[in-house]
Amino acid sequence: MAAKWQQWMPFYIDAFMGSPAVQAMHPSARIGYLCLLARAWQTDDCTIPSDDLILSEMSGIGDELWNTHKERILRKFEPVDGNGRLRNDVLFEKWKKAQSVYLKRAESADHTNTVRSPKRSSSGKDTVTVGKEDGDRSPTVYGRVYVDVPVSVPVSLPEKPVDACMFASAVLLECRIGGRDLRMVLEEIGRAEAAHGEDLEALAEQASRAWVEYCAAKPMLEYAWGASKFFGEGYWKTPETWPRIGAKPTAKEIAWKKFEERTRDADETE
Repeated sequence: MAAKWQQWMPFYIDAFMGSPAVQAMHPSARIGYLCLLARAWQTDDCTIPSDDLILSEMSGIGDELWNTHKERILRKFEPVDGNGRLRNDVLFEKWKKAQSVYLKRAESADHTNTVRSPKRSSSGKDTVTVGKEDGDRSPTVYGRVYVDVPVSVPVSLPEKPVDACMFASAVLLECRIGGRDLRMVLEEIGRAEAAHGEDLEALAEQASRAWVEYCAAKPMLEYAWGASKFFGEGYWKTPETWPRIGAKPTAKEIAWKKFEERTRDADETE
């Protein structure tokens, strides 16, 4: 699930246009390469899948041009630890730097919610004012907290853990889809995964990325499911089971085909 800082990607025009490898690309290949960089930037690990069917759609240039230019485009990406995904190392360094800056700013913002100036109340409890840092010229007081702890101990506001409702909302927002039935399906998934101790925030990112890749792969599938079935029956976790055109049939499909043949032969002999 893309964060706010991933809505903007640094693009150095001189470096891009001055790269011999980029200049050697066909114009369509350059478009595809740039689209894949943008797609990788918005993932949670700055990678793209190593799948020609999905990449032809993610690149925006289609099957024919992708098959023609994919070798030159993919020279700019490297495999990541054998997990079936690819990464551009130069982009990854910029991605890590941008993420680091974002996290530092978030940490700084959280720091404004720590204790500021302890005082003694009439009740005998230590009173701490929660607001901006002491160096701010115009501190804003957000509220007062009464604590029974030593004054030297900082007090910070706890973060609310991700629950099933937040999981469903995150997936719906990131995938830009909606519906009451779909929300109920996602909340049920969230409750079931939480019961098994799964990290719902990470699962929301996985589910959102799976939906994006599934939508990109739809033209290459023999048939497609609606969002409720896609998430409810677990297809978001098993992209290897998607019915790709020309893909090797599954054991279940082979068994069903044999059953149909035996049934047909039996009917013909009667």
